[in-house]
Amino acid sequence: MSVTSSPGWRSPPVSFHLSVRLRCLWDSSLCVNDIALRDIYVAVDTKKMPPSAPVEEEDSGPLNLSTPYPITLSRVALHNVNVKIDDTAVSVRDFSTGLNWQEKNLTLTPTSLQGLLIALPKVAKVAQEQVVEPKIDNPQPQEKPLGETMTDLFSQPVLPAMTDVHLPLNLNIQAFRGEQLRLTGDTDITVYNLLLKVRQYRRPDEARRP
Repeated sequence: MSVTSSPGWRSPPVSFHLSVRLRCLWDSSLCVNDIALRDIYVAVDTKKMPPSAPVEEEDSGPLNLSTPYPITLSRVALHNVNVKIDDTAVSVRDFSTGLNWQEKNLTLTPTSLQGLLIALPKVAKVAQEQVVEPKIDNPQPQEKPLGETMTDLFSQPVLPAMTDVHLPLNLNIQAFRGEQLRLTGDTDITVYNLLLKVRQYRRPDEARRP
Protein backbone atom coordinates (compact mmCIF):
# COMPACT_ATOMS: atom_id res chain seq x y z
CA MET A 1 0.00 0.00 0.00
CA SER A 2 1.54 3.28 -1.10
CA VAL A 3 1.60 6.42 1.00
CA THR A 4 0.82 9.88 -0.37
CA SER A 5 3.41 12.34 0.90
CA SER A 6 4.90 15.75 0.18
CA PRO A 7 6.96 18.20 2.25
CA GLY A 8 5.04 18.55 5.53
CA TRP A 9 2.20 16.24 4.43
CA ARG A 10 1.72 12.49 4.84
CA SER A 11 -1.40 10.38 4.24
CA PRO A 12 -1.93 6.70 3.36
CA PRO A 13 -4.67 5.74 0.88
CA VAL A 14 -8.24 5.92 2.17
CA SER A 15 -11.34 3.87 1.43
CA PHE A 16 -13.71 5.92 -0.74
CA HIS A 17 -17.18 5.12 -2.07
CA LEU A 18 -19.32 7.26 -4.38
CA SER A 19 -22.79 6.60 -5.78
CA VAL A 20 -24.48 9.10 -8.12
CA ARG A 21 -28.04 9.10 -9.46
CA LEU A 22 -27.48 10.03 -13.11
CA ARG A 23 -31.18 10.23 -13.89
CA CYS A 24 -31.37 13.52 -11.98
CA LEU A 25 -29.25 15.19 -14.66
CA TRP A 26 -32.23 15.06 -17.01
CA ASP A 27 -34.10 17.25 -14.51
CA SER A 28 -31.21 19.74 -14.27
CA SER A 29 -30.32 18.64 -10.75
CA LEU A 30 -27.47 16.82 -9.04
CA CYS A 31 -28.26 13.79 -6.88
CA VAL A 32 -25.62 11.87 -4.94
CA ASN A 33 -26.80 8.75 -3.17
CA ASP A 34 -23.73 8.12 -1.07
CA ILE A 35 -20.29 9.58 -0.31
CA ALA A 36 -18.35 7.50 2.21
CA LEU A 37 -14.76 7.74 3.42
CA ARG A 38 -13.15 5.57 6.08
CA ASP A 39 -9.77 4.97 7.67
CA ILE A 40 -8.37 8.45 7.06
CA TYR A 41 -4.94 9.24 8.53
CA VAL A 42 -3.40 12.63 7.77
CA ALA A 43 -0.28 14.13 9.36
CA VAL A 44 0.71 17.72 8.61
CA ASP A 45 3.88 19.45 9.80
CA THR A 46 3.59 23.10 8.85
CA LYS A 47 7.26 23.73 9.66
CA LYS A 48 8.27 21.46 6.75
CA MET A 49 5.81 22.91 4.24
CA PRO A 50 7.04 25.49 1.74
CA PRO A 51 5.87 29.04 2.48
CA SER A 52 2.73 30.08 0.65
CA ALA A 53 2.51 33.23 -1.41
CA PRO A 54 0.74 36.14 0.33
CA VAL A 55 -2.84 36.67 -0.77
CA GLU A 56 -4.31 40.15 -0.89
CA GLU A 57 -7.73 40.35 0.71
CA GLU A 58 -10.41 42.14 -1.25
CA ASP A 59 -13.61 43.53 0.18
CA SER A 60 -16.28 41.88 -1.98
CA GLY A 61 -19.24 42.97 0.16
CA PRO A 62 -21.85 40.68 1.72
CA LEU A 63 -21.57 37.00 0.79
CA ASN A 64 -24.54 35.47 -1.00
CA LEU A 65 -24.67 31.71 -1.50
CA SER A 66 -27.04 30.21 -4.02
CA THR A 67 -27.11 27.23 -6.36
CA PRO A 68 -28.55 27.49 -9.89
CA TYR A 69 -29.80 23.90 -9.75
CA PRO A 70 -31.00 21.64 -6.91
CA ILE A 71 -28.34 19.56 -5.14
CA THR A 72 -29.21 16.50 -3.07
CA LEU A 73 -26.71 14.48 -1.03
CA SER A 74 -28.62 11.61 0.48
CA ARG A 75 -25.74 10.40 2.67
CA VAL A 76 -22.27 11.64 3.55
CA ALA A 77 -20.40 9.40 5.97
CA LEU A 78 -16.97 9.44 7.61
CA HIS A 79 -15.58 6.59 9.71
CA ASN A 80 -12.32 6.42 11.64
CA VAL A 81 -10.82 9.81 10.77
CA ASN A 82 -7.52 10.89 12.32
CA VAL A 83 -5.87 14.21 11.47
CA LYS A 84 -2.79 15.67 13.15
CA ILE A 85 -1.61 19.21 12.39
CA ASP A 86 1.59 20.00 14.27
CA ASP A 87 0.73 19.41 17.95
CA THR A 88 -3.06 19.38 17.47
CA ALA A 89 -4.87 16.09 16.85
CA VAL A 90 -8.48 15.58 15.73
CA SER A 91 -10.20 12.21 15.48
CA VAL A 92 -13.76 11.20 14.58
CA ARG A 93 -15.20 7.74 15.03
CA ASP A 94 -18.41 8.17 13.01
CA PHE A 95 -20.08 11.07 11.21
CA SER A 96 -23.07 10.99 8.89
CA THR A 97 -25.28 13.65 7.35
CA GLY A 98 -27.13 14.63 4.20
CA LEU A 99 -28.34 17.82 2.59
CA ASN A 100 -30.80 19.35 0.18
CA TRP A 101 -29.82 22.66 -1.40
CA GLN A 102 -32.08 24.63 -3.72
CA GLU A 103 -31.39 28.27 -4.55
CA LYS A 104 -30.77 29.91 -1.12
CA ASN A 105 -32.43 27.17 0.94
CA LEU A 106 -30.06 24.66 2.55
CA THR A 107 -31.44 21.82 4.66
CA LEU A 108 -29.26 19.39 6.60
CA THR A 109 -30.99 16.08 7.18
CA PRO A 110 -30.58 14.38 10.59
CA THR A 111 -26.87 14.46 11.36
CA SER A 112 -24.91 12.27 13.76
CA LEU A 113 -21.43 12.81 15.20
CA GLN A 114 -19.95 10.18 17.51
CA GLY A 115 -16.57 9.96 19.17
CA LEU A 116 -15.07 13.37 18.42
CA LEU A 117 -11.73 14.13 20.09
CA ILE A 118 -9.87 17.43 19.71
CA ALA A 119 -6.52 17.32 21.50
CA LEU A 120 -4.93 20.76 21.80
CA PRO A 121 -1.37 21.34 23.01
CA LYS A 122 -1.11 22.35 26.64
CA VAL A 123 0.16 25.87 26.09
CA ALA A 124 -0.32 27.03 29.66
CA LYS A 125 1.65 24.11 31.06
CA VAL A 126 4.58 24.67 28.70
CA ALA A 127 4.67 28.39 29.49
CA GLN A 128 4.56 27.68 33.21
CA GLU A 129 7.51 25.30 32.93
CA GLN A 130 9.58 27.91 31.08
CA VAL A 131 8.90 30.73 33.55
CA VAL A 132 10.22 30.44 37.10
CA GLU A 133 8.09 32.53 39.40
CA PRO A 134 9.77 34.01 42.49
CA LYS A 135 8.44 32.87 45.81
CA ILE A 136 6.59 35.76 47.43
CA ASP A 137 4.56 35.41 50.57
CA ASN A 138 1.31 37.13 49.66
CA PRO A 139 -1.38 37.39 52.29
CA GLN A 140 -4.48 35.41 51.44
CA PRO A 141 -7.57 37.57 50.87
CA GLN A 142 -10.44 37.06 53.24
CA GLU A 143 -13.12 34.81 51.74
CA LYS A 144 -16.65 36.12 51.31
CA PRO A 145 -19.50 34.52 53.23
CA LEU A 146 -21.27 31.73 51.35
CA GLY A 147 -24.53 33.68 51.11
CA GLU A 148 -22.83 36.69 49.52
CA THR A 149 -20.93 34.45 47.10
CA MET A 150 -24.15 32.73 45.95
CA THR A 151 -25.88 36.09 45.51
CA ASP A 152 -23.05 37.40 43.33
CA LEU A 153 -23.06 34.18 41.31
CA PHE A 154 -26.77 34.18 40.43
CA SER A 155 -26.92 37.93 39.83
CA GLN A 156 -24.88 37.46 36.64
CA PRO A 157 -26.40 36.06 33.41
CA VAL A 158 -25.76 32.37 32.88
CA LEU A 159 -24.74 32.83 29.23
CA PRO A 160 -22.81 35.75 27.75
CA ALA A 161 -24.58 38.14 25.40
CA MET A 162 -24.60 36.77 21.87
CA THR A 163 -24.42 38.90 18.75
CA ASP A 164 -26.71 38.40 15.78
CA VAL A 165 -25.34 36.01 13.17
CA HIS A 166 -26.51 36.57 9.60
CA LEU A 167 -25.92 33.64 7.27
CA PRO A 168 -25.74 34.11 3.49
CA LEU A 169 -28.57 31.58 2.98
CA ASN A 170 -31.61 30.04 4.64
CA LEU A 171 -30.34 27.25 6.90
CA ASN A 172 -32.43 24.45 8.37
CA ILE A 173 -30.74 21.80 10.52
CA GLN A 174 -33.39 19.17 11.16
CA ALA A 175 -31.43 17.50 13.97
CA PHE A 176 -27.77 17.36 14.98
CA ARG A 177 -26.95 14.67 17.54
CA GLY A 178 -23.53 14.40 19.14
CA GLU A 179 -22.23 11.71 21.47
CA GLN A 180 -18.91 11.56 23.30
CA LEU A 181 -17.52 14.91 22.15
CA ARG A 182 -14.27 15.71 23.95
CA LEU A 183 -11.84 18.63 24.00
CA THR A 184 -8.51 18.24 25.79
CA GLY A 185 -5.62 20.61 26.38
CA ASP A 186 -5.34 23.22 29.10
CA THR A 187 -8.92 22.26 29.97
CA ASP A 188 -10.72 18.95 29.57
CA ILE A 189 -14.33 19.21 28.37
CA THR A 190 -16.58 16.26 27.54
CA VAL A 191 -20.09 16.45 26.08
CA TYR A 192 -21.81 13.09 26.43
CA ASN A 193 -25.02 13.91 24.56
CA LEU A 194 -25.98 16.92 22.43
CA LEU A 195 -29.09 17.71 20.39
CA LEU A 196 -29.20 20.80 18.18
CA LYS A 197 -31.90 22.10 15.83
CA VAL A 198 -31.53 25.28 13.77
CA ARG A 199 -33.88 27.16 11.49
CA GLN A 200 -32.68 30.49 10.10
CA TYR A 201 -34.21 32.52 7.31
CA ARG A 202 -32.93 35.73 5.82
CA ARG A 203 -35.09 38.80 6.14
CA PRO A 204 -36.55 40.23 2.92
CA ASP A 205 -34.37 43.35 3.19
CA GLU A 206 -31.25 41.15 3.41
CA ALA A 207 -32.30 39.14 0.36
CA ARG A 208 -32.45 42.32 -1.75
CA ARG A 209 -28.90 43.35 -0.89
CA PRO A 210 -26.34 42.87 -3.68
